[in-house]
Amino acid sequence: MVGVLAVKNNLIIAVLLISYLLPESPSFDFSYEVKYGDGTGVTNEGNTVYDLKFNENFLKINSSYKDYYLYMELEYSDPPVLGYSKTEFKDIFSKFYIDKQFDNTYLKFGNIYTLYGVGLGIFTFPDQNIDFDNSLEGIEFKYNLGDIDMFIVHGNSNLEQRTNPAILEPNRFSENDLSIIGIDYDFNFGYGHALYKNQETYMDNSTLLTFKIDEGNRSTLLDWDFAERVDQMIETSGLSESDFWASLNGDYINTESFVVGYGAYTNFGDFYFEGEWSNYDKLLGEQAEGYRYYFSYGNNLGDLGLSYEYKDYDMPYDILTFTAPPTVAIESTSILAARNSHSMNYGDELGHQFEVVKPFGDISFLGNISISRRHKAKNKIYTFSNTQISDYIDQSSFSGSAGEEDEYIETLLSDCNDIMQSPDNMNFEENELDKISLLDYMSFGDDEEFISFYPYRQIYGELSGYLNEDLYVKVGYDLYNEVIKHKDQEIFNYPQDQLDQAFAHFYLEAEQVIDNRWQSHFDTCSQLIAFGLDCSGFNNASDYADQEFFSQFGMSREDYLESLSFNLEDLPSSSNHYRQIIEAWTIPTQITYNLGQGNSLSSYIEYQKKRITELEKYDINSFYFSGSFTYSSFLTFTLFYEGEDKVYPSQTTSKNWSGLDISFDFQDKGQLSIFYGSQKGGRVCANGICADQPGFEDGLKVTYRTFF
Repeated sequence: MVGVLAVKNNLIIAVLLISYLLPESPSFDFSYEVKYGDGTGVTNEGNTVYDLKFNENFLKINSSYKDYYLYMELEYSDPPVLGYSKTEFKDIFSKFYIDKQFDNTYLKFGNIYTLYGVGLGIFTFPDQNIDFDNSLEGIEFKYNLGDIDMFIVHGNSNLEQRTNPAILEPNRFSENDLSIIGIDYDFNFGYGHALYKNQETYMDNSTLLTFKIDEGNRSTLLDWDFAERVDQMIETSGLSESDFWASLNGDYINTESFVVGYGAYTNFGDFYFEGEWSNYDKLLGEQAEGYRYYFSYGNNLGDLGLSYEYKDYDMPYDILTFTAPPTVAIESTSILAARNSHSMNYGDELGHQFEVVKPFGDISFLGNISISRRHKAKNKIYTFSNTQISDYIDQSSFSGSAGEEDEYIETLLSDCNDIMQSPDNMNFEENELDKISLLDYMSFGDDEEFISFYPYRQIYGELSGYLNEDLYVKVGYDLYNEVIKHKDQEIFNYPQDQLDQAFAHFYLEAEQVIDNRWQSHFDTCSQLIAFGLDCSGFNNASDYADQEFFSQFGMSREDYLESLSFNLEDLPSSSNHYRQIIEAWTIPTQITYNLGQGNSLSSYIEYQKKRITELEKYDINSFYFSGSFTYSSFLTFTLFYEGEDKVYPSQTTSKNWSGLDISFDFQDKGQLSIFYGSQKGGRVCANGICADQPGFEDGLKVTYRTFF
């Protein structure tokens, strides 16, 4: 890896030097962007406050010389909003590639950003807003054979990822080597591609530990499988947890995939299908098989536009690296609605998206429904059987010394309760739950079987258009429901007749032990009486036995037996822990009015009501407003305001943010934006990969872009 980086950096320097020695001067286009901010940062939904100062500088260079094209991006960030500071030379040259188109050949070297089909096989892209870049450092080669292009992609990468979008810096790292060979085709009867992919990934111990998520935060099969399997491995090894991890040397993960894509334009509409079939290694485990399927269809029936997308991704233990399959979910442009982005699971998701577009004169209607779920949901049923208690009692009859009967009975009672309360001592079965119907999605209740599938549903409707030549209006309605976290339902069955039988068996054992102790006192006293003696002042053997029993147990024989019972209140009940359900509706509006001569007024007004169900339910009511005035297409003043009320069962908290932005548009020379005030942080997503932009309070932001 170090060698590749060195080659890249040396090549960049060489290219810059050679450009000045060429007989013809290459053309250069530059773009420069600087982002500066100084204020107070807020993360974790307002729970963490810190000084937020950032200084990000980006210089993009595009150069061409004959058939050669060069792209470089330099970044100096000290510090950035997200990620690490880049101040050293090796980090400043963040992106670089050079390519050349020959007669039948295309060659690219450097950072490889590429996409084949819809990205099931490979999709590499950068996005500064989420601090994401999954490019390969290597080569891309294509050779044209008429209707067919042969291609090769090869490279390696030190990939940086996040376990949680709210984390400011990456905490999951992997070293990757990737090789792809395939064909691209475009015939009269269809188009598409086929490729074979081989990948080796190495993760060190610190990264492996990020996958061992605590029980309350597990949300995928990968989370549960890895954590439970590691616990079993630790137990089997006989090592302490720290010694077990110290004994590992990371893990190598191998993946082999075959991908096929095919599409066609027909009289009945346009369609496209892409499928991936993979053999891949689990983390610290055996090999697994999986697939991903994607299908899309679009058609126009007169002025009615229809589209449909389908996804079926079943690789639950796969770790996404150089692919970004379609989300098949609506991507909202609304400020408030976009904060409820679908929690995408590329390894385990089955979903659909329907969209319709219909004009009505100058007004257009757009309707969209997106739904998805996990492939499988299970419940675990533990059924109590009294045979465990009966067998235990039959093997543990009293054999102690006289006077220890009460200790025996107490221990026996405790052990019987433990047997009932431990799932390990119960009959166990795991049932796969029924599939979800469209009616289930439409009603979207909190039935335990339904939410076990992690269902997602989003319905959006929008009317937009010009009411006259100067007035543009857009009004929408967004309804969002999703289960974010849920633990598999655990059902504990305790039939009353079996509880009664178990206690009856225990009671008979306890009664026998007690009666034997009482009878021992009775027999002792009877012998003394037979010789004409009394028993400590008693001439009646029964009275003496009662007294001795009371002295040992502190109560009569009858009262002692009545005091014995199972601790039924401590029996586990059906478990519905770790559920998090979000439901929200949002009304976004946009109004723009053209005043003429480059002057205009525009506003965005949004309202959202959100309910979050965890251990308790609470509501979040949000209002957003931005109003802008643009003068001569040059100067824009924008006022921002957002208010939020969190309504808990016991209290209500309120928070608001406001700010002013002044923007200057220098046409082809660049843009300057100056913001002062506060902004609520929010989730930003690109291709289903998300990061949380921190909130910003009482500070200044400056952004400048220029082109030369």
